Amino acid sequence: MRKTLLIAATLGLTTALLATARDNVTPAPTTAPTTAPTTAPTPEEVVSCVSYGLGLNFGREVSGSMKQFDVKLDMDKIREGLQDGIGGSNPRFTDQELIAAFQAFNTTLAAKESEKQIATGKAFLDANKTVAGVKTTASGLQYQIVEEGKGPMPKASDMVKVNYTGTFVDGTKFDSSVDRGEPAEFPLDKVIKGWTEAFQLFKVGTKAKLFIPSDLAYGPDGRPPVIPPNATLIFDVELLEIVAPTTEPAAAPAPTQQP
Repeated sequence: MRKTLLIAATLGLTTALLATARDNVTPAPTTAPTTAPTTAPTPEEVVSCVSYGLGLNFGREVSGSMKQFDVKLDMDKIREGLQDGIGGSNPRFTDQELIAAFQAFNTTLAAKESEKQIATGKAFLDANKTVAGVKTTASGLQYQIVEEGKGPMPKASDMVKVNYTGTFVDGTKFDSSVDRGEPAEFPLDKVIKGWTEAFQLFKVGTKAKLFIPSDLAYGPDGRPPVIPPNATLIFDVELLEIVAPTTEPAAAPAPTQQP
């Protein structure tokens, strides 16, 4: 198990290093250089550079992940782990101890991420409710009409057809029926609470923005691996039509494509 993980990590870091190197290569000059080429590195120099690069890339990857959670790792233990793994020494912790520690660590990081999402979402919604045209319902749902439709308004029991694009409060897109080129169809009472409430306020043809608090979206469970726990979500939506009922119940929408 440890051997497999070490090989996978090494290959991953090597691939990342090569990709980084390719991205930073200086284009070859169109004319021959006026100075003599530098001496090719010795095998020892190559190994030294690769060794350093592996450590550097590992440090960058870990540092980037840990900084967002305000976690400081023990550098001495990282060095010990590298030395024992590369040197083939007996591990200082059993597999069971390592698994338990990583599980506890992941639980701590998940709690930190959840707290971060709650604070970020609250700050965004508090500011957003003062924006011109944004309305806030009793549940905390916020919406803004972009273009008013002229058709009928659906009920919770209706099947609707919708185009949407979903983003987080930082603008990162996580889903879009528009990008797929295929509107979504779903029973209005089978989706997240924010959608069920919002679309009953709109006439067919309406285009709007939805700002959905986490408790009206996916709550503390989130929707791994895409949506973190307690995330506030933003949707650009267009209510295309109320779908006429069929003689047979419609299939449930694909979970990866519907809120």
